[in-house]
Amino acid sequence: DSAEAALPPVECKTVDQLYLTGLHLEQYRHATWSALDYYEEALRRDPLDYRCNMQTGLWYLRRARFEKAEGYLQTAVKVLKKRYPNPYDGEPLYYLGLVNRFLRRSQAAYDCFWKAAWNKAWADAGYFEAAGISMLDERWEDALEELERALISNSHNHKARAMKAV
Repeated sequence: DSAEAALPPVECKTVDQLYLTGLHLEQYRHATWSALDYYEEALRRDPLDYRCNMQTGLWYLRRARFEKAEGYLQTAVKVLKKRYPNPYDGEPLYYLGLVNRFLRRSQAAYDCFWKAAWNKAWADAGYFEAAGISMLDERWEDALEELERALISNSHNHKARAMKAV
């Protein structure tokens, strides 16, 4: 099928359509439309949509606007953890961990990375980042255990192999 132009955010009928359009615009790095406009419209309609909170937080994280990213990611995590102490999706926890790391909150970052690693899709990345914090704190045995966990999850993680060698 030939490509169709995206509808303006206010003309999108559902939050799902706004979310998916925003993802599409980010994936293909659209030159004239901003994914953020779609996520913000979705959050205007449903402020607790965890997907759009996560994507908005990630949008700000990628631009090094850590304080701005933090609120959106905290909302996404709060929504996910409302009924589940170990949420189905570890992605917003991982990104909240990155925000905390950049804001020099090592323990909060460490906790987020470990919680994100509960989800198999984020185990490799979560344990790797936790190991980096353990190494900075000179907790060598913890770092080695976390690197082993990262490598069990993804034996092709060359950064984890290099860090383990160190």
